[in-house]
Amino acid sequence: TNGWYKSNVTVKITAGSDAQSGVNKVRYKVTGAQTIAQTDTANGTTSATITISTDGTSTITAYTIDKAGNVSQAKTQIVYKDITAPTAALTVGTKTENSIAVSVSASDSTSGLATSGTYKYYLNSESSPRATSTTNSYTFSGLTEDTSYTLKVVVTDKTGNTVTKTTTANTEKNPNSVEVKLKAGDYVTYPSSQGDLACRVLYDNSSGYGVQLITSNSVKDVTLGSSTFSTSMISYNNAIATLNNEANAYNNTTYSFARCVGSNPTKPSAQAGYFTSSYSYMSSYNGKFRDTDTNYETDYNKMTALGIAGISNSSYYWLASLNVDSDSLGSFFYVRIVASYGVLFSSIDYSRMCAVDYRGPTSSRMGSFGFRPCFVLKSGIKVTGGNGTSSSPYTLGV
Repeated sequence: TNGWYKSNVTVKITAGSDAQSGVNKVRYKVTGAQTIAQTDTANGTTSATITISTDGTSTITAYTIDKAGNVSQAKTQIVYKDITAPTAALTVGTKTENSIAVSVSASDSTSGLATSGTYKYYLNSESSPRATSTTNSYTFSGLTEDTSYTLKVVVTDKTGNTVTKTTTANTEKNPNSVEVKLKAGDYVTYPSSQGDLACRVLYDNSSGYGVQLITSNSVKDVTLGSSTFSTSMISYNNAIATLNNEANAYNNTTYSFARCVGSNPTKPSAQAGYFTSSYSYMSSYNGKFRDTDTNYETDYNKMTALGIAGISNSSYYWLASLNVDSDSLGSFFYVRIVASYGVLFSSIDYSRMCAVDYRGPTSSRMGSFGFRPCFVLKSGIKVTGGNGTSSSPYTLGV
């Protein structure tokens, strides 16, 4: 390619002619990248074969010598050989939410870089280059916000040797994305499936739980339990799922998925195994009631730290978390609730669903308390207005 060889070059030197004494032998030497000292073939040998194996420019100089010892004028042949790939480094430059710029530092000390099609730029596993050019910089555009990409460049020299360099980079988050903009405690208007809801940011993107909102107040009353023991036991066992389903009734699927406050922030349906006791009165009920869980702690501790555990429109509200209190007198099965004494004060309380003692099932109860859903915002949601204060809460859009 372009006069350059990519493999060893075999060169045959053949004597010219002589009309008087006749040809006797050839003389040759090689200078430049590869060197061969001046060499004469044996008398009567009128050709020689040599191999050029060194990268670079090698010059072969050859002569015909006749039987009288006369030496001809020199004949020369230049051989250009390059089997070494160019060197290159790929560097990531400016990044936005939908583009990544790269630059290439490349060189080839033998044949030099190709004068056309020098750089080919590829994205991820694409088989066709995004661009082919002689320019050592390129901007990958049309990318997705906050996404990791593999960027690749193939550099070619004049001989056709190539080197491939890859790197990975993330596009930036939009400065108005909820991951960047929202901070714990901010006020947000959430467009629920049942109308706008006043919310606070419970977790921001630094939490490890994603960006999650909680309603500022209770949105409704929810009833759990029953005056019938078997029905109340089922209600107790299904309380976490029931409360999460209530949250889903307010969810706007364009923006989020929903859960009940007090459920596990990343695994809302998580709950403990089944309760067992060594007391004889529980022998008929072991393995029938869900055991204590600590799901509520993460949410409640965060709400307390932010000063938003208490609410103004309900004395109590549900947590999607269960508690069992058991001793020799009896076993009692509760769904946790928050006792709210206005926005500044709150404490953990319990709503009993069922009780079992030596007489068997002794009571079952029904409770009706407020309900606060949480909304786990999806990636790509943007802040479209407001300043995050109580008087100007952030608004959301896609």
